[in-house]
Amino acid sequence: MLDTNTLDKIAETVHSDLYILPSSIHEVICVSTELTDDLDFLMGMVRTVNGTEVREEEQLSDSVYRYDASNKCVKRCTY
Repeated sequence: MLDTNTLDKIAETVHSDLYILPSSIHEVICVSTELTDDLDFLMGMVRTVNGTEVREEEQLSDSVYRYDASNKCVKRCTY
C-alpha cells in the first residue's frame, strides 16, 4: 500500500493523485482523485466491505488514504 514506485506508475497512468482504499491484506483499490471528492462515499465503501466481505484478521484499515504524486507521500484522509 505504501510502495511509492507502484503508486507513481498508477498516478502517471491516470494523470492525477490517488485515493487508496485498503480492501484487505491481499489488495488495495486506487481511485483517481479526478473521479470523486466524496470522502463520505469512499469511507463508507471501505467500512461496508470490511464489515461484510473481509475477515477481521485480513482487514488493513477503515480509513481512506490519499497519495500526493508530486510530493510522493501518503496521508490518511480526514474531514
